[in-house]
Amino acid sequence: MLESFFSTASINPDPFKLTSSGLRTDVIDKLRQREEEAKKAIQPEQSFGELFLKALDDVNTLQMQPYQLTEKMLTDPESVDIHDITLASAKANLALSMTKEFIERVIRAYKEIINIR
Repeated sequence: MLESFFSTASINPDPFKLTSSGLRTDVIDKLRQREEEAKKAIQPEQSFGELFLKALDDVNTLQMQPYQLTEKMLTDPESVDIHDITLASAKANLALSMTKEFIERVIRAYKEIINIR
């Protein structure tokens, strides 16, 4: 009896049957896709103005997301979680404050260059 209890023959090597199809890989695939798109988006041929306008467009997109999620929540409350709206608002606020700081520093640098003359 004790021999059969301690026998390793009855141990299932994969008791949970974890396979790649059972795991949620769609999130990882989306992150990899975004990373590849970001690498493609920044090209050395682009001028500073083009990069700056693209960055402002990204900030604008982040600013619009909380409003779009709020509208979606009002029309279909079960489709949107309140935490998603809060997170989108925080991202938009951070992006806007970083953009404002960047613009202020560019203006300050421009004024310093003008004063050097």
